[in-house]
Amino acid sequence: MRHDFATDLRASSGFFSAHRTVRQYATGPGDQPIQLPPDHLETLLYAAQRAPTDATAQLYSVIRITDPEQRARLAALTENAHLATASETFVLCADTRRVARLLEAAGYQPGHWPAVGVHFGVGDAVMAGQNLLIAAEMLGYQGCWVGGVLNNLPAVTQALELPEGVFAFAALTIGIPAEEPPCAPGYRATWLFTPMSTATPTYRSCCAA
Repeated sequence: MRHDFATDLRASSGFFSAHRTVRQYATGPGDQPIQLPPDHLETLLYAAQRAPTDATAQLYSVIRITDPEQRARLAALTENAHLATASETFVLCADTRRVARLLEAAGYQPGHWPAVGVHFGVGDAVMAGQNLLIAAEMLGYQGCWVGGVLNNLPAVTQALELPEGVFAFAALTIGIPAEEPPCAPGYRATWLFTPMSTATPTYRSCCAA
C-alpha cells in the first residue's frame, strides 16, 4: 500500500502554521494558574529529555517553577507577567556543573572548558525547550519563549539560588491560550549554492497562503 506523503505534508504544514506566541493564558479562580494534568506534564518533560544533545552530555537543566511567590518574583525581574499566570513556567539553563559532579563521583577530574560548556549547554537547552514546546502544542497548548531572563540575570540567578556552572538564559511558559494573536510574519531567508557574503536573500512570509 502506497503511503500518502501528500497528506502527511499538509498535516505537518498545518501544525506548524498554527503556532502562535501566547502571553495571555486562561486562569482559574483568583487568577490562579490552571495546572496541567500530570500525564500531560510528563509528556512535555519526556519530549524535552528526548531532544538531541552534544556528545550525550546533556549540558542543561530545566527548572520547573511552582511556588507562586517565586513565579511573581521572576515575572517582575523579567518584566513578563505571564510567568506568574501560565500553567507551567520553566527556566532553561546551560549546566556544566552536573556533568562535572558526575565525573567527580566516578573518580575523574573535570576539565576546564567554560566557553565550550556554555556554547553546547545553551544549544542543548534550546533543543530541549523547543521539543517541550512542540509537545505542548501537540496537546493543544501554546507557549512563549522569554528572553527577559537576561535583562536582570544577577537577580534571577540569586532568586533561583543557582550554583556556579549553571547559567539561566531563557524561560518558557506553557498554558491554555486566552488570546488569539495574529500569525507573526516569520520571513524566511533562503541562501542557495553561493557564499552567504555575496548572495541575495529571498524572503517568503510564513503566513502567506
